[in-house]
Amino acid sequence: MTEHFEGVVAADTQTNLSDVQLIEAASQLAKLHQFSRKYQGPKYQRLPFQSKKSYNTLNSVLRHINSKPEKDDFDKLVVSVIRKKIECIAKKPFEKQNFLLGPRMMNHGDYHAGNIVFDSSDHIIAVLDFEFCVDMPRVWDIALAITWLCQKDHTEAFCGPNDLRKIAVFLSAYNDVYPLSCDEQTYLNTLYISASYHSTYFLEHYYLRQRTTQGLEKCNNISDWFWWVEHQGDLRELVCESC
Repeated sequence: MTEHFEGVVAADTQTNLSDVQLIEAASQLAKLHQFSRKYQGPKYQRLPFQSKKSYNTLNSVLRHINSKPEKDDFDKLVVSVIRKKIECIAKKPFEKQNFLLGPRMMNHGDYHAGNIVFDSSDHIIAVLDFEFCVDMPRVWDIALAITWLCQKDHTEAFCGPNDLRKIAVFLSAYNDVYPLSCDEQTYLNTLYISASYHSTYFLEHYYLRQRTTQGLEKCNNISDWFWWVEHQGDLRELVCESC
């Protein structure tokens, strides 16, 4: 409706934002977080990831693949991915991660290009779709936003390579408005790693629902599936420099 009546342009989910738009998106998210400090979050607390659910979903996918009479190369790759994910989930459940101990506030929960409405001058005039808003430390919103807005390929959130330069642009713009504490900077990097192991969205839709969603692309090698894990040193340095 905003697009229709105001005559504005909104990016779709897969659009790569320009640096100007990325800075605007980061600044707007920081302002949302500042605003949300004044209000109580959702009464019903729902964690973005639940280890038991991720564990069960991964095992269901594994059983599905094992039941196939013939397995292709992607099936074989996914088996390796699942085993690595399950091993980490068992050792480090999402519910016991330190970043959950930080101060909580209302998070948007789905901050990607398709939910941001820009005008013709690249200013944001509306943020849409608060369906997944959740009471969490703000590093959750920041991490999720970066994995969508700074992707090189349109893979599942927390999977696939991201553009380190764009991450730096986003974090610097966010920090100019609402600086992250030292603890939050540490938590952000830890959250990326934990979420990378717990994410099951693509696998669930591809194998159990027999379809992909939102045009998501496959990760075709182990490095892409665990890009965030393998680049944690780069990310830690980048967060420190940007914040």
